[in-house]
Amino acid sequence: AAWRGAYLRLTLPATVGFLYSRILVNTIYSGLLPRTQAKAFIRARNRRIGLLRAEIRRHGGFTSFIYRQRLTEELEGHVTNQKHRLRAALILQAWWRGCRTRGWPGRRPMQHRRSRVRISHFSAPRQDSDDDERRKQSGQGNFLFFLPGQRLRHQFGGSSSSVSDPRSASPHMPDVGCGGDISPEALEAASEAWIGDLRRLLGDDGPMPGPMLGDAFSWLAAPFNSMTNRFFPDHDDQCYPNTAVKRIDVPRARTLGSPRKVVIYYSDTGGGHFASASALKAALARQYGDDIEVTLTDFIRTSTTWPWSNVPEAYQALGNYPSIYKTLFDMERSASSFRDTKIFSLMRYYNRAPVLAQLTGVVSSGVDLILSVHPLINHMIVEGLKDIFGDREITVRVVTVVTDLGSAHFSWFEPRVDALFVPSGEIKQLALDHLVPPEKIHLCGLPVREGFWHRSKKTKPELQALLLGLRPGLRASHVVLLMGGGEGFGAIVPVAVAIGERLLRLGLGQLVVVCGRNNEVREKLERHDWPKPSSRRSQQIEPLILGFASNIDEFMSAADILVTKAGPGSIAEAMIKGLPCLLTSFIPGQEEGNVTFVTEAGAGEFVADFEPERVADTVEAWLENPQLLNQMSANARRIAHPNASLDITRRLCQDFLDLPAPAPSDALPESEAGTCGGVGGRTQRNRGAS
Repeated sequence: AAWRGAYLRLTLPATVGFLYSRILVNTIYSGLLPRTQAKAFIRARNRRIGLLRAEIRRHGGFTSFIYRQRLTEELEGHVTNQKHRLRAALILQAWWRGCRTRGWPGRRPMQHRRSRVRISHFSAPRQDSDDDERRKQSGQGNFLFFLPGQRLRHQFGGSSSSVSDPRSASPHMPDVGCGGDISPEALEAASEAWIGDLRRLLGDDGPMPGPMLGDAFSWLAAPFNSMTNRFFPDHDDQCYPNTAVKRIDVPRARTLGSPRKVVIYYSDTGGGHFASASALKAALARQYGDDIEVTLTDFIRTSTTWPWSNVPEAYQALGNYPSIYKTLFDMERSASSFRDTKIFSLMRYYNRAPVLAQLTGVVSSGVDLILSVHPLINHMIVEGLKDIFGDREITVRVVTVVTDLGSAHFSWFEPRVDALFVPSGEIKQLALDHLVPPEKIHLCGLPVREGFWHRSKKTKPELQALLLGLRPGLRASHVVLLMGGGEGFGAIVPVAVAIGERLLRLGLGQLVVVCGRNNEVREKLERHDWPKPSSRRSQQIEPLILGFASNIDEFMSAADILVTKAGPGSIAEAMIKGLPCLLTSFIPGQEEGNVTFVTEAGAGEFVADFEPERVADTVEAWLENPQLLNQMSANARRIAHPNASLDITRRLCQDFLDLPAPAPSDALPESEAGTCGGVGGRTQRNRGAS
């Protein structure tokens, strides 16, 4: 209470003074003429712009990045506001009307002479060439005049002869209001009128005005030029606007090369995106061989600037702080499209040049298809291709393959892509909600690695004996596979200790732990003092600790239960193998829907990893109930899409690369193949042939 009283005594006078000043200013402002109001507004606005620029320069360090971005956004809002520009145009309009009424040299001639000296660096040519010197002596030069939404560069010259009467230059200047909402039509009318008057005054084929008029226009243009240089910089016509990326010649019509060129963009945020990209590349190679040339590119690392290029490291760090990740995931979710968010505007602002450099390279190489398997890059690719092709037809096809299973961030859904492949009905509905055209959506499943495309040639007991050394027929031949995803997220150590010790104590089976890239967890589990078998005749079944396993399909074929975080790739692969899933953790937002996807299908349960003993109890109950395991295994296979990779690539090649269906020997039997249809129940084209 004492602190609040002291704080109130400090802030109350300032608050009262601020409110009084605001009321006083508004009262005075309301009594001014519209022209004077506009002048006061523009002066206050220019003052605010100066303060913002000074504040941005003062906070240039790394720790002030977010604060600096907020100031930059406010500054851009002031500079690009159409209503503010029109108010400035109204002031110039009123000045020009005064000139027409009283004649050009009539008022304040000394001020114009002084201004010519002050603004000589804007209009005077350089002194370093004879041509410039001649232009200076003859009164010739260049000036840049800025209008709302327009930049016109006029050249003026000629002798110092008298200027024709400005009153005859423009018979009429349309009135546009100063208050209220300003329509685009009114803004366009004002701009058209100004452009017409300037052209009639300067004349492309008539006499050019003398140096006094040129200097005056340069003086008027100088404040606008300095204000807009940051946001409307001059650029070489050979480069794309506001970048140093050279323009390229784009094809006028779509022509397919031989072999067809496909670029797959991903980002190494977790193991799922790279695994899906690799699966699609393997499927293309298997079905079409040398007819297709595939390139995998980490788009975030190669085509973005800092800090966006460090997104993989940020994802690895934020995975251990779920609440922060959830906040970032839900940021600006009220927007109808990711393209309308401030996050995307910031990404596009800082990465436009490197993205254009990447895309101009692949377009110049003759790429036929760009395939994206990461949400943050879809909109940047589409915007970049739009910049490259301009008004022409975009001849490069862009396709998105969603790699989230039960829930997804809305950045996945870009309606302008040529096709969108989704893994589940939940994602299909999200795509429809975000205005993706139904004919572009295809439900095919999640692309998985090549080892999951077909059934294993070895039986489960054979794999258990080969991989783990288990003897078939024993009660301890059950295998529990524990995974933490590619980054090793979740409380793996306490869960692994609880399950491992429970299995050792009861003799129910063996635990296999896949730690991913988390070497710290692997070392802790390897150093753990596991209980010894109760009898020398008992089979040695200490847990097997692995890092990043490349043959995970074999371990899943040998396992009876999968204990894992709710990663979409691990769940999709487990469903194909008919492996019941015990989910222990999920990344908030991104993986919440995956838990519902598994539990509602009857293919598993969720028990939080902060209760490791409950996890061990559930594993024990499942192993003691073979009938329950068989039922969950059947439910898992029912929702699996084992041929998703082959189905997706087959459809891509037929629809966008004009390639025929692969040979029958290269495709799985139709009884095992998953469907790949659109929203309206449309099945895969030429399905019978493939």
